[in-house]
Amino acid sequence: MPALTLSRDNLLKMVRKARSNGELPLGAERLMKDTYGGERMDLEALEQKIEKFSDNPTLEEYLPVIDYDEPEFYFWSYRMFMALAMARPVLLEQDPELFVDGSKRLEDEDLVLDGDGDRMVVTGDLTLERGNLKIDDGAELLVLGDLTIDGSLLDKSEWSLVIVLGDVTITGRCLSSGEFFVGGHFKCPVAYFSYNHGQCTLMDGVTSRIFIESDHGGSQVWGDVGVDFLLIDEIHGMEWQELSEGIPALREMLTDPTMIDEALENADGIPDDIDMWDFTQRLVELSESEGFLVQ
Repeated sequence: MPALTLSRDNLLKMVRKARSNGELPLGAERLMKDTYGGERMDLEALEQKIEKFSDNPTLEEYLPVIDYDEPEFYFWSYRMFMALAMARPVLLEQDPELFVDGSKRLEDEDLVLDGDGDRMVVTGDLTLERGNLKIDDGAELLVLGDLTIDGSLLDKSEWSLVIVLGDVTITGRCLSSGEFFVGGHFKCPVAYFSYNHGQCTLMDGVTSRIFIESDHGGSQVWGDVGVDFLLIDEIHGMEWQELSEGIPALREMLTDPTMIDEALENADGIPDDIDMWDFTQRLVELSESEGFLVQ
C-alpha cells in the first residue's frame, strides 16, 4: 500500500490560518498552552518544517517525532493530536472517500499492539466486533475517524499513545494508563483511567455508568458529562462527588447489589474512611464479571 501523502499547499494554508486566528480543528487550540502558559506546539516552527518539503509530504514525514533531548519532549503527545487534527481536513479535502476506504473492521478477534514502536494508523473508522483492543508499552494507535469496540480497551502500559479524532464507543471496559486523546465523544460503561506519566484528554464530553480517574492533574474533559458513579482525583472538567453520594447509584446499576457491599468489605472500610485505592481496585476487578451492570 503506497504511503499516504498530504497536500503541502493545503497544509500550509491550515497552519497559517491557525496562526492568524488562533483556532485549530476539533477545538485543539485548547491544548496549545500548558498550566504555566508555555506553548505545547510551535506553529511557526511547524510552518517552516512544511515549507522545507520539496514535494507533498507523507503523513509519517509530517507528524512530529519525539526527541528525548528536548527539554519539553513530554509535550509530544499534544503535538501529535494537534498535528493530526490539522491533517484530517486536509485529507478530507483531497479525498472525501478516504474515511470510508481507510476504515478497518475486525470480527471475533483481539487487536494487539505489541509496543516497541508498533504504530497503527487508520485514516477512517476502526471497528472491533466482539474483540478487545490490547496495547503494550511504546505502541501507538492513531485513528482519524471513530473507534468502536464491542469489547474492552485494555492499556496497562505507561508510555503508549492512543489518539482518536472522532468518537470512541466501547461496550465493555476502558482501562488506560498511557496517553489517551479523544477528539469526539467518549462513551463506555466502565472507564478506569490510572496514570503516572500519562493522561486522558476528552474533547467532546463523556457518557459512562462508572468513571474512575487517578492522575497527577494532567487529564482534561470538555463538553457534557453524563456519569452515574464518579470517582476522580484531579481531572479538569468534572466536579468531585463524595463516595457516600455515589454508593446508592452504584448499587442500583449493578446486577447484584451485594457486590458493592463485598467491594466495601474487601476494601476494609465504609464510604467515610475507606482506602480509596483498595476500593477502586476491587471495583475494577468486579467489573470483569459477566453481566456486571444492569443494561
